Amino acid sequence: MNAKTSLLSLKTKMSGIPAEASAPSIAKIDDLVLALDDMHRDLDSMPLKTIQTEFDLIQRIYSTIRGIVPLTLLAIQLDLPTILPLIHRTIRSEVRRDFEEVMKCYSVQAYRGCVAFCGRIAEIVLRRKYYERKRRQRVPASAIDADLDRLTLGQVIRMCREAGMMTNIQGLDEYSSLVNRLRVPSVHATIPSYDPGPDATRGAIDFTLALIRAVC
Repeated sequence: MNAKTSLLSLKTKMSGIPAEASAPSIAKIDDLVLALDDMHRDLDSMPLKTIQTEFDLIQRIYSTIRGIVPLTLLAIQLDLPTILPLIHRTIRSEVRRDFEEVMKCYSVQAYRGCVAFCGRIAEIVLRRKYYERKRRQRVPASAIDADLDRLTLGQVIRMCREAGMMTNIQGLDEYSSLVNRLRVPSVHATIPSYDPGPDATRGAIDFTLALIRAVC
């Protein structure tokens, strides 16, 4: 699939989301498609310097699209109707609200908040699955609550693994490390803060969704 076809496909997908969110991005996509058409038509006759200038323009437009396209509305919104029914009813509304916060954060490029909410979702879901596993083993609820009290996401992951859960899920430690890099500076002012980019954030979102599918 070439660049123009990919852009037109993205434009088609965006037509299904609210106009107030999609209109600016669609306009930029139209600009980029026109620029690609103009460049392709005149490429043979263009001086090398002009070609470089046109490439720079296309790159700037593409960078703008990357910054404003509401990817959460394109991807997460489509996944939630499938994801939420997998989650235990006692935590479903809480997870839904957190995913809504993820979408809001991503749409305004608040990537730290986005990853932090992803970590919170994972922790809520894993705590519940651990609770269910232990209750089936007739462990008292009070004892389970005591085991999970004040644990970090990484510690919850370790407890789940020790209980025989998630033994085949790759990338859990890296995911926990990413979340922890955001949480630690928030309580220790002397530690430099970490600012994840859009790619790392998108990876955290995708991993959170995949984790829910795997354990629920």
